[in-house]
Amino acid sequence: MTIKAEYRVRAQRFLGGPFQPADLTALFLFLRNESCVRESVRDLGDMIGHSDIRDKGLSVKRVCAAYQVARHVIFRIRETSNLYDLKNAQPDLLEAMGATLYLLSDDIIRRDTGMSRDQALTALAKLKRKFSTKSNGNLEWNSYPPTQKELATIKCLTGYIISQGAYEPEILLEDVRFVFRKYGLIDASQDAALDRRKDHLSLFVLSVVHGVRFTLPGGELAEAAVGWSDELGTARLNASVTMEVNSKGRPITLAFPFFSSGLSPSIWLEDYDPKIRACFLTGPIEIVDGAKLRRIR
Repeated sequence: MTIKAEYRVRAQRFLGGPFQPADLTALFLFLRNESCVRESVRDLGDMIGHSDIRDKGLSVKRVCAAYQVARHVIFRIRETSNLYDLKNAQPDLLEAMGATLYLLSDDIIRRDTGMSRDQALTALAKLKRKFSTKSNGNLEWNSYPPTQKELATIKCLTGYIISQGAYEPEILLEDVRFVFRKYGLIDASQDAALDRRKDHLSLFVLSVVHGVRFTLPGGELAEAAVGWSDELGTARLNASVTMEVNSKGRPITLAFPFFSSGLSPSIWLEDYDPKIRACFLTGPIEIVDGAKLRRIR
C-alpha cells in the first residue's frame, strides 16, 4: 500500500467506520505539508505537529489581531479623554487599525466607510504615511487636516473591540471537503457522509486546540482552553483564548472566542456538570470511546 493509499483508507474510515481520532491526526499531519491545502487545514495540522507554542499560522494571526485591538481600545478608554487626539495618538494606533481591518466584516467596513476591503486597505496605507513618531513615542498627524473620509476610516478602525474565531465549523468542513477531494481521499459522491461527520470533526478540533499557547506581539502568551457556557440558555462546548492586557499597571484578563463548536456538553463531554453554568477544563484532555471528551486521568 502506498502512503497516499493509506490516507485514503483513513479518510474512508472516518466517513463510514467507528470514529477514530488517530485517523484525523494522521490526515491533518499529512496534509499540512502538501502544497494545495486550505489555510485552516494546514493550521490544524501544524498545531498537531507543534502543539506547545504557536508563532505563525491562521490561528496566531487572529489571536494576535484580537490582542492588538483589545489592548489599544482598553488603553484609550481607560487612560485618555480624547478618543481621536491625532496630535498625540497611542504608539500602537496603526497596528490596532490594521488588526481591526483584518477582523471586521466586509459589510461593516462598507457601512462605516463607504469602501470595500481593498479600498480600505489602500486608505489605511495612505493614512500611515501621514503620521510621525514624537519624542515620547506617541504618534502625531503631520499632514493637512484630515478629510471626512479619513476621519471615517480612523473612527471605524478604532471603534470596535472585536475578535474572530480561528475556525467556524461550517467553513472548516468545506475546507476539509475541498482538500480531501483534491488529494483523492474522498469522492464527490460522499458529500453526505462527510456532512454527517461534522460534529466529530468539531470534537476533534476542540481536542487539538485545548492547551495550545500563542505568542502575542511583545512576547506575551495567550492560551486556548475548552469549556462550556449556557449564557444563551443552552450549554454549548467551545474553545476560548485567554490573554492579559495591561492597563495602568494592572493586568486585565480577557477571553475571546476561538472555536464555537455548537456541540452539547451533555452529549459530547464526559465531565459535564449541568449545575455549573460556565467552566473551562483544566489540564490535558482526550477523546475516549463513545466519542466524548474528558480530562486525562
